Amino acid sequence: MKWLSVSKGIGIAGVLLGGWWLWGSLVGPVYRFIMEEKEAFDYWFMLTMIPLMSSPGVIAVYFGAKLVRTPNERNIKWTVGAGVVFLAFLISALLDWLTPVLNSVSRSHSVTFLIATMIVIPLYIIVCRWVMKAEGMAVGHYSHYLSKGIVFIVALQFWMIGEELFERYYPKEQGRDYMPKEPWGPFVFFVPLLAAWIFYKIVMWVIEKKKEKYSIEA
Repeated sequence: MKWLSVSKGIGIAGVLLGGWWLWGSLVGPVYRFIMEEKEAFDYWFMLTMIPLMSSPGVIAVYFGAKLVRTPNERNIKWTVGAGVVFLAFLISALLDWLTPVLNSVSRSHSVTFLIATMIVIPLYIIVCRWVMKAEGMAVGHYSHYLSKGIVFIVALQFWMIGEELFERYYPKEQGRDYMPKEPWGPFVFFVPLLAAWIFYKIVMWVIEKKKEKYSIEA
């Protein structure tokens, strides 16, 4: 069917996937919140976690619909980006199931989600370039598709993993497993945060240098 271009197909898929995600992350929890007896934690969860969990679905529906109407680079990136977020969650869940030993490293599943993220980032770049080529758009260097948001998400996961490892292995007060010995307390938070910040700055510096190089050559 000639009317169904690659970008329109990706846009429609984004709308469908986003709608499915919203049904599971927004409609179901909101219905249970209305129908069931509520505690203070339920209000906090409703106001904070529900919007966060449903945001990939909102992005996929919004930019997927825009991509169907207007195939441009921005709409392609956002729609494909939302799609690979769904895929990252799926891969992370499969890794949790296949390799339960990773769960012993990270209680919040940060390790498996970091692995999943590193898998889907190249896929995101490949799909974006493929869709843009199919639409006859100019395709930039691979670094052109690595935004601050992507690097920030990876750095955030490094920070979470580092903080959990520090919490597990730092010296603790006798009889108080939750309390670090002095002067270890500040290190639990600041050392992983500093390491993640350094990682973010170095990676962004490399990306910006690559962008400068290939924009000059172009």
